[in-house]
Amino acid sequence: MVAGQKHKLLFTGCCRSGTRYAAQLMIAGGLRCGHEKAFTRQAVCDWGDMQAESSSFALRAVESGMTTECFVVQLVRNPLEVVRSVCGLGIFNDAVPQRHVEYVPWIAANCPQSFRPGDSPLTRATIYWALVNQRAENQTMSRLRVEDITELHLSDISNITGLAIDPTAIHRVRRDINRRPSKSDNEPSWSDMITSVKDPIRSHLERMIERYGYAPPTERPPHAPEQEEVVRQVA
Repeated sequence: MVAGQKHKLLFTGCCRSGTRYAAQLMIAGGLRCGHEKAFTRQAVCDWGDMQAESSSFALRAVESGMTTECFVVQLVRNPLEVVRSVCGLGIFNDAVPQRHVEYVPWIAANCPQSFRPGDSPLTRATIYWALVNQRAENQTMSRLRVEDITELHLSDISNITGLAIDPTAIHRVRRDINRRPSKSDNEPSWSDMITSVKDPIRSHLERMIERYGYAPPTERPPHAPEQEEVVRQVA
């Protein structure tokens, strides 16, 4: 490990963005990695002998300067898929299903705008994706689209952190490890999601979608963003 390298690795982002997948990928790559072990809904815990952690609950700790020893990666996932997923779980319903109610206090405390009275679950979920990812973008050292992680990205992270990650692990872990099958024929569309929020959040959302390289299928650019540039080390 060279001077200035971080000796721990942390993945974070909004929920349903691939933190479990990232944890399994790091484990398959040879790291001691936890999923919501050091950063839980209730507390910040000791890392023990873990070299890496992957948790959507780490953002507040990152913002508070508690992760200075970590190379922090923002995981992003197609916003429509995230919104459909959290809406399907009922996390933003007025009456949250009991099995998911434990998520509400953390989200309400860390993104209170996503629980405004009178908003629909779709509006709340869309606000959550936009605001949490903006905060993560402002605090993290790198951004990865979970759909596009390659051997090159794992090699880059290994080189940046000094942690030995086997890049071929990408071929041994399913990307849909924590995906939930659709349960409804009435899932929101791109148009539903974008028009569910008003300016200035709507304009902000549209700029983020473009910046992250996502677009509705009929508007998708012919080439994906240059993924070699997505993993970046911040001086």
